[in-house]
Amino acid sequence: MVSIHDFPTKKEVIKERQKTRTIIKFLENFPQFSIKKGRRGANQEFDYILKYHGKVVTMYELAIMTAFMFWNEDAIFPRPKFKGGKLFHDLILSSLDIGFPTQEVIKKAKLTKA
Repeated sequence: MVSIHDFPTKKEVIKERQKTRTIIKFLENFPQFSIKKGRRGANQEFDYILKYHGKVVTMYELAIMTAFMFWNEDAIFPRPKFKGGKLFHDLILSSLDIGFPTQEVIKKAKLTKA
C-alpha cells in the first residue's frame, strides 16, 4: 500500500534536481515501477524507459490514461460544486513543475489515503 511518506518532499526533489538531471531515485519506493536505460535522443545518457508492472509505458498510453482520469474525476465530482478533473489537472501540472509528485502535492490533491 502506498503511503504519503513514500513520496519525497518538495525540498528533497529540488535538492536532487540540483545534483542530477533526473529524479529516478524517488521511484525506489514504488516497486510497481522499474527503469531501464534507453538509447535514444541527443542526450542518450539521460534516456530512460519507464515500466509499470514490467510493461513499458508508451506516450500515447499515458495520454489515454491521463485523459480518462481527468474525464472520470469530472464525472464523479462534477463542477461547479466540486473540482472534478481540475483537481487532477492541478495534480499533474504541479508534479511536472516540481519534477515529481511530492508530499505537498499529494496532500493538496487530497490523496493522502492512497
